Amino acid sequence: MTANTPTPPSLSTYELYKKATNELVKWLITTAASCGYTTPKFMSRLPVRYLQKCAEAISRKKSTEIPGHIIDTADDVVVGRLIYVRWFGDQHDSDEESNGMHQHFLTSMESTRQILVQARKERKPQSTPPRVFPRSEEASKDGAAEMTLTNLFQHLRVEEISGETRSTQKDPADSADHTKPLQEPIELLVDTDSDEEARFALLCHLQDQAAIRDFVKQTWQQYARGEISFFVATTIAEEAYTCFDRAEHDLLDRNYCHEVNSWLQFLNLEGHYVEYDDRIDVTFVDKDTGEVSPLTELLCPTAYVFLTGMLHDWDAWKDDFEQKRCDSYVPSLAAVDFAKRTHPFLERMLAIVPELFHSMYIDFPENSNRHPIHMFWGLYIMQGKDSVISYPLMVLQSYMDMFDVIGDISELAIAEYVKTVGQSKAAVDEMVEARNSYGLETTLNAAQEELIRYTEKRLSEDVRFKNALLAEEDFSTATYNSALARHVRIAQCLPTALGARVTFLKLRMHDLDVSCANEGLIVPGMAYLYKAARWYNLISEWSDLERMIALQTKASGSSFVKDIPKHGDPAWYVDHVKIYCQGLAVQRKKYTSDLKRRQQATLVHSGIEWEQLMEKYQEKRLYGFELGENNCPVGPAAKDRTFQAVVQDMARNATGCQHDNFSDIECLNALKQAWVRDEPELNFSYFGMWMVLTDKLNELRQRIEKNPSSMVRPLGTTGWTETFPAILKEAALYYRIDQKSKHDKQLPRSRLATAASMMEHVIKSSGDRYIKQSEARSGGDGVNKEHDQDYSPHEIEDLASEDGILSCPDTVARGGFIAWLDPPFGFKKLNPERLAVEDIDSYIEGLRAAREGE
Repeated sequence: MTANTPTPPSLSTYELYKKATNELVKWLITTAASCGYTTPKFMSRLPVRYLQKCAEAISRKKSTEIPGHIIDTADDVVVGRLIYVRWFGDQHDSDEESNGMHQHFLTSMESTRQILVQARKERKPQSTPPRVFPRSEEASKDGAAEMTLTNLFQHLRVEEISGETRSTQKDPADSADHTKPLQEPIELLVDTDSDEEARFALLCHLQDQAAIRDFVKQTWQQYARGEISFFVATTIAEEAYTCFDRAEHDLLDRNYCHEVNSWLQFLNLEGHYVEYDDRIDVTFVDKDTGEVSPLTELLCPTAYVFLTGMLHDWDAWKDDFEQKRCDSYVPSLAAVDFAKRTHPFLERMLAIVPELFHSMYIDFPENSNRHPIHMFWGLYIMQGKDSVISYPLMVLQSYMDMFDVIGDISELAIAEYVKTVGQSKAAVDEMVEARNSYGLETTLNAAQEELIRYTEKRLSEDVRFKNALLAEEDFSTATYNSALARHVRIAQCLPTALGARVTFLKLRMHDLDVSCANEGLIVPGMAYLYKAARWYNLISEWSDLERMIALQTKASGSSFVKDIPKHGDPAWYVDHVKIYCQGLAVQRKKYTSDLKRRQQATLVHSGIEWEQLMEKYQEKRLYGFELGENNCPVGPAAKDRTFQAVVQDMARNATGCQHDNFSDIECLNALKQAWVRDEPELNFSYFGMWMVLTDKLNELRQRIEKNPSSMVRPLGTTGWTETFPAILKEAALYYRIDQKSKHDKQLPRSRLATAASMMEHVIKSSGDRYIKQSEARSGGDGVNKEHDQDYSPHEIEDLASEDGILSCPDTVARGGFIAWLDPPFGFKKLNPERLAVEDIDSYIEGLRAAREGE
């Protein structure tokens, strides 16, 4: 995170309300002008009394069409104002002028809407379908608007208006300009009171923040039920905390509330003050009436009082922490008492205050991008301003919500991290061993070698961090000059801290996994053999390979494996050489210029420092393959999982007038769905499939090669150019002979049939093992399942560190037990839901004996 938070593509409720109001006003002005009624030219902003006159002029001209989306927009404008009146209209009895202005605005809008509704009914039936969820009619009856998390303004069309359109009919030649988005900040075209608009903007801001809090809470509830994984839950929580930060900067940067720079100033503007007694019953009270404010829940009073106490403690210890003697920090008795009597998470926060201080003042500039823990950034800004701001307050309140839902999950978070590190270590060891065994060291390019070295280095840091997490040492007494000790203490207290580490580790391993699977054109070549064998009905379906082909087809935008009947034409191979390179087989270092154009987002070459790239992982998510020159995929891709990308996807799929009018909640929900959908792909073992296919290719070449000595050469491009085309051309030739002679004798004796027979053996024994492994690593077990607490993180580490277990390519540490995935040593497949330690020990001994026998 940085202080200069970019403007989000999503819109706040207040912005959407302003756009809806402006759209309604613009339509009324331009349409009324076409009906012969013009508004005064000298007015820069239109008094609301003219809106009703415009509507009356439109209603009198029967030939003028009134679109359905205009009625919907009027509905939303009325609902938006009703929300404001509901919260503030009756709270300031002394401010009769303010209440009168609001009532006048609301009455004018309702009258205008009613005129348009009645006029539309009198016209011929419209082809536009009615809105599915009308809102304002019910709200108008009882004077209150229903509070929902949905977007009221999905139908909104945003257009600009010039001064001339207030007095002249809309010029079709200028229609292109009218479709441009409004410039920021958005100015209302109707006359309103600036102070009341500021209060309204703040209320909308609070409602948006509360909606995000509820969304994060619902996400943790999904995790508790086992519907999503810890990885997805923590990732979405961190993205939601980014929304808190962006919303606050957006509120201030757009000058909606230019005088509000702290939570206290906000309270003063809203007319509230904090009141709490010895029972720590915190409420917000109206200054004028003395009554409890209905905003109490929205204003997060508990978090506000706690952070205010922290500010007081910081002032008392200012000299110490400025001299970086944060270990001398002792929270005040009042803060300790408040935390104990209020919420368990507040006690946890107090326990790590020294570590948070050190992280803010010593570690934060170097580690903020690697570990995006938003609590750090919020407290850092808050201490600098010496005032409570909304961003850390909302994050703290969200953490308390999380504890209310799932309690203390520190042990589960540690276990998830330990498991991920164990899986990653096993995968890296497997890749290094395969690199030596298959002669890859002679064919790997500099980028792949650098990637392997970098991943090994970073993984060693994760292993060290994991060992510190599992150590018996009490880090509360450790030296505060140790960054490792500080980060361990924070990770033990903040689940999202470990969640961020899990996210980065998964993304790095996916990058390495795909990069190593690029080697030797093995995957596309074997994919062609498999598809050809399927076309000739020589083989069953191979689920793992089908999944890999589907992933590549999706990533490259074209079929990864072309039509099989063409394989008999030798010229086809020359014409489609680039097709063979799609997906996995192009060296990335050739496309340095393209990398620069893509802002060096995720691709790696010898001239890029990985430490600089890691900060981009907050914005880029790796799932497919990046396209380089000539649309050839050049490595692990950055399939954006940013709000901007989500909005673009949603806009492409949007119907009607929705365009880009999406709320943060809609973007977060789309983001979560994307993570849940793509997590199995993220966990799919590309390199595992590469090893299986390479083994089968080796076996095939041993059976069909006339010169066995040729097997000593490395498996490079020769594996494709010398082996696969010959097999496919032979199969095509035999097939034509059989078709001509009306019998089927030649094809079963072909080399393609031999390859199919070998692949069929894998299909029948373990044709879907990588899909199952991916699914097992995705999703969630939940915190209410029995087997979640079967093994502690220490026991998981003990099991994972058994000699030979994690280095064996056919095992994977999974949630406190070892899942055996078709060992190649004659053992029966075993994947129980819960496996006793003694059973694991017996299988370990059996595996060792089998390996010694080999």
